[in-house]
Amino acid sequence: MLRCVGLDVHRVWTQVARHLPDGEVQREKIATRPECLREFAETLGPQDVVALESTTNALAVAGLLKRRAGRVLVSNPMKTRLIAESHIKTDKVDADVLANLARSGFLPTVWQPPQGVEMLRRRSAYHEALSRQACTPCWPATDAVSGPVPLPVDDVGPHYLARRG
Repeated sequence: MLRCVGLDVHRVWTQVARHLPDGEVQREKIATRPECLREFAETLGPQDVVALESTTNALAVAGLLKRRAGRVLVSNPMKTRLIAESHIKTDKVDADVLANLARSGFLPTVWQPPQGVEMLRRRSAYHEALSRQACTPCWPATDAVSGPVPLPVDDVGPHYLARRG
Protein backbone atom coordinates (compact mmCIF):
# COMPACT_ATOMS: atom_id res chain seq x y z
CA MET A 1 0.00 0.00 0.00
CA LEU A 2 2.12 2.82 -1.35
CA ARG A 3 1.10 6.35 -0.42
CA CYS A 4 2.68 9.21 -2.37
CA VAL A 5 2.81 12.59 -0.73
CA GLY A 6 3.66 15.78 -2.61
CA LEU A 7 4.81 18.87 -0.70
CA ASP A 8 5.01 22.38 -2.10
CA VAL A 9 7.18 24.01 0.56
CA HIS A 10 7.22 27.77 1.05
CA ARG A 11 8.78 29.96 3.72
CA VAL A 12 5.60 30.38 5.80
CA TRP A 13 3.35 27.43 4.84
CA THR A 14 3.42 24.12 2.96
CA GLN A 15 0.76 22.64 0.67
CA VAL A 16 0.38 18.87 1.11
CA ALA A 17 -1.26 16.43 -1.33
CA ARG A 18 -1.57 12.79 -0.20
CA HIS A 19 -2.37 10.32 -2.96
CA LEU A 20 -3.81 7.20 -1.32
CA PRO A 21 -3.71 3.71 -2.90
CA ASP A 22 -7.47 3.75 -3.56
CA GLY A 23 -7.12 6.91 -5.71
CA GLU A 24 -8.37 9.35 -3.11
CA VAL A 25 -6.44 12.61 -2.74
CA GLN A 26 -6.24 14.39 0.61
CA ARG A 27 -5.06 17.98 0.66
CA GLU A 28 -4.07 20.17 3.56
CA LYS A 29 -2.05 23.26 4.30
CA ILE A 30 0.41 23.25 7.21
CA ALA A 31 2.71 25.88 8.64
CA THR A 32 6.38 25.54 7.72
CA ARG A 33 7.60 25.57 11.31
CA PRO A 34 9.65 22.78 12.88
CA GLU A 35 6.94 21.76 15.35
CA CYS A 36 4.27 21.60 12.62
CA LEU A 37 6.55 19.64 10.29
CA ARG A 38 7.40 17.19 13.11
CA GLU A 39 3.68 16.71 13.75
CA PHE A 40 3.15 16.07 10.04
CA ALA A 41 6.08 13.62 9.97
CA GLU A 42 4.40 11.60 12.74
CA THR A 43 1.58 10.78 10.29
CA LEU A 44 4.04 9.20 7.82
CA GLY A 45 5.12 5.60 7.74
CA PRO A 46 7.63 3.34 6.00
CA GLN A 47 5.22 2.78 3.07
CA ASP A 48 5.14 6.51 2.22
CA VAL A 49 7.06 8.22 -0.57
CA VAL A 50 7.38 11.96 -0.04
CA ALA A 51 8.32 14.31 -2.90
CA LEU A 52 9.20 17.98 -2.54
CA GLU A 53 10.75 20.58 -4.79
CA SER A 54 14.28 21.77 -4.11
CA THR A 55 14.06 25.14 -2.36
CA THR A 56 16.17 26.98 0.18
CA ASN A 57 15.12 24.85 3.13
CA ALA A 58 14.30 21.63 1.24
CA LEU A 59 17.21 19.62 2.65
CA ALA A 60 16.27 20.57 6.22
CA VAL A 61 12.64 19.55 5.61
CA ALA A 62 13.75 16.33 3.88
CA GLY A 63 16.04 15.48 6.81
CA LEU A 64 13.15 15.91 9.21
CA LEU A 65 10.81 13.73 7.13
CA LYS A 66 13.39 10.97 6.48
CA ARG A 67 13.08 9.84 10.08
CA ARG A 68 9.55 8.54 9.46
CA ALA A 69 8.89 8.21 5.72
CA GLY A 70 10.04 5.29 3.60
CA ARG A 71 11.62 7.50 0.91
CA VAL A 72 12.00 11.25 0.60
CA LEU A 73 12.68 12.60 -2.90
CA VAL A 74 13.85 16.15 -3.55
CA SER A 75 13.03 17.06 -7.13
CA ASN A 76 15.28 18.98 -9.45
CA PRO A 77 13.24 22.09 -10.38
CA MET A 78 15.29 22.67 -13.54
CA LYS A 79 14.24 19.27 -14.86
CA THR A 80 10.69 19.14 -13.56
CA ARG A 81 9.26 20.76 -16.66
CA LEU A 82 5.74 19.56 -15.96
CA ILE A 83 5.52 21.99 -13.04
CA ALA A 84 7.54 24.82 -14.55
CA GLU A 85 5.63 24.95 -17.82
CA SER A 86 2.11 24.25 -16.56
CA HIS A 87 -0.56 26.77 -17.46
CA ILE A 88 -2.36 26.37 -14.15
CA LYS A 89 0.24 27.27 -11.55
CA THR A 90 -1.16 26.83 -8.05
CA ASP A 91 0.35 25.26 -4.98
CA LYS A 92 -2.26 22.49 -4.95
CA VAL A 93 -1.45 21.58 -8.54
CA ASP A 94 2.30 21.62 -7.83
CA ALA A 95 1.88 19.29 -4.84
CA ASP A 96 -0.34 16.97 -6.92
CA VAL A 97 2.17 16.86 -9.78
CA LEU A 98 5.03 16.05 -7.39
CA ALA A 99 3.03 13.19 -5.85
CA ASN A 100 2.06 11.81 -9.30
CA LEU A 101 5.64 11.99 -10.59
CA ALA A 102 6.89 10.21 -7.46
CA ARG A 103 4.26 7.48 -7.93
CA SER A 104 5.20 6.97 -11.58
CA GLY A 105 8.94 6.96 -10.89
CA PHE A 106 9.62 9.82 -13.33
CA LEU A 107 10.58 12.44 -10.76
CA PRO A 108 14.05 13.86 -11.54
CA THR A 109 15.82 14.23 -8.21
CA VAL A 110 18.85 16.04 -6.85
CA TRP A 111 21.65 14.50 -4.83
CA GLN A 112 21.02 14.63 -1.10
CA PRO A 113 24.22 14.68 0.95
CA PRO A 114 24.56 12.31 3.89
CA GLN A 115 24.08 13.87 7.31
CA GLY A 116 27.83 14.13 8.00
CA VAL A 117 28.50 15.89 4.70
CA GLU A 118 25.62 18.29 5.26
CA MET A 119 26.99 19.14 8.71
CA LEU A 120 30.43 19.87 7.22
CA ARG A 121 28.88 22.07 4.53
CA ARG A 122 26.99 24.09 7.13
CA ARG A 123 30.06 24.39 9.33
CA SER A 124 32.17 25.58 6.37
CA ALA A 125 29.55 28.18 5.42
CA TYR A 126 29.41 29.37 9.03
CA HIS A 127 33.19 29.75 9.29
CA GLU A 128 33.36 31.55 5.95
CA ALA A 129 30.70 34.00 7.13
CA LEU A 130 32.63 34.56 10.37
CA SER A 131 35.89 35.24 8.55
CA ARG A 132 34.14 37.63 6.16
CA GLN A 133 32.65 39.46 9.14
CA ALA A 134 35.98 39.59 11.01
CA CYS A 135 37.84 40.98 7.98
CA THR A 136 35.31 43.75 7.36
CA PRO A 137 36.35 47.00 9.08
CA CYS A 138 33.77 48.47 11.44
CA TRP A 139 34.77 52.06 10.64
CA PRO A 140 36.80 53.05 7.60
CA ALA A 141 39.79 54.88 9.07
CA THR A 142 41.02 56.34 5.79
CA ASP A 143 39.62 57.14 2.42
CA ALA A 144 41.80 56.08 -0.49
CA VAL A 145 41.31 59.39 -2.32
CA SER A 146 41.23 62.14 0.30
CA GLY A 147 43.24 60.69 3.21
CA PRO A 148 41.96 60.35 6.78
CA VAL A 149 38.22 60.56 7.26
CA PRO A 150 37.26 63.24 9.81
CA LEU A 151 35.32 62.03 12.81
CA PRO A 152 31.81 63.47 13.19
CA VAL A 153 31.70 66.33 15.72
CA ASP A 154 28.46 67.23 17.47
CA ASP A 155 27.64 70.18 19.79
CA VAL A 156 29.59 68.75 22.69
CA GLY A 157 32.63 67.76 20.64
CA PRO A 158 34.40 71.12 20.09
CA HIS A 159 34.01 72.16 23.75
CA TYR A 160 35.35 68.82 24.90
CA LEU A 161 38.34 69.10 22.60
CA ALA A 162 39.03 72.72 23.69
CA ARG A 163 39.03 71.74 27.37
CA ARG A 164 41.46 68.90 26.74
CA GLY A 165 43.92 70.98 24.74
